[in-house]
Amino acid sequence: MEKSRLKIKLEELKSQVAPKRPSHKKRNDGIIIVAELLAGIFIGAFLGYHSDKSMGTSPLFLFLFTVFGLFAALLNISRNTH
Repeated sequence: MEKSRLKIKLEELKSQVAPKRPSHKKRNDGIIIVAELLAGIFIGAFLGYHSDKSMGTSPLFLFLFTVFGLFAALLNISRNTH
């Protein structure tokens, strides 16, 4: 009887010590990475285009916001994959 209690306790301790994996690791990370990149770039380009259009400037803001969107997407990817 004592062995079964020890086995149960051992299993409980193993489950507590084992590294817990986040649930988002079950999904396909490749699709998430591509979606993050595309969303960041498109949102940055959208905001830059409309900023240029409203201010009557050359494609300065289009370029800047697209680059900012790319950097934001890369930052999100690095946070989510590590």
